[in-house]
Amino acid sequence: MNEPVTADVVFALASIDTEEIDPILTPKGRKLVDLAERTACAPDMRKPVRGTALGELVNKPISSNPELARTLRTGLELPRTGFSRPLMLSQTLQDDSTVLHESLRYLAEAQLSSNRVTATSYLTGDRATAERQELDAVLKFLTGLF
Repeated sequence: MNEPVTADVVFALASIDTEEIDPILTPKGRKLVDLAERTACAPDMRKPVRGTALGELVNKPISSNPELARTLRTGLELPRTGFSRPLMLSQTLQDDSTVLHESLRYLAEAQLSSNRVTATSYLTGDRATAERQELDAVLKFLTGLF
């Protein structure tokens, strides 16, 4: 199980109006959504969702309710075009809070859509090296702006 991703999904479900989301939540899903509504920080949700598969949150596929699926998709979708200012997107390959292939796809799509986007990823053997490389890249990007 990937607790950071599960926590993010629970927060997304908590952002939907209760009457729209309640019919598809399992009792466990309702309990976690209620907790997310009272919790300000995603890392605080990691322990409560530990060991929970995404399918345990709902009693039927979200896609069975097209309006709900559209609401979630719209609310969670990151912009891929329309960048009017310089933007740096960065992804370490040691990040356990994202679905890596989706993050890399997003970096590529955003960068291809605009010459204002700088996208960088870091393939390293450990998190500390990735964080140092990322900090260096951010500082270089910011220096180039001013």
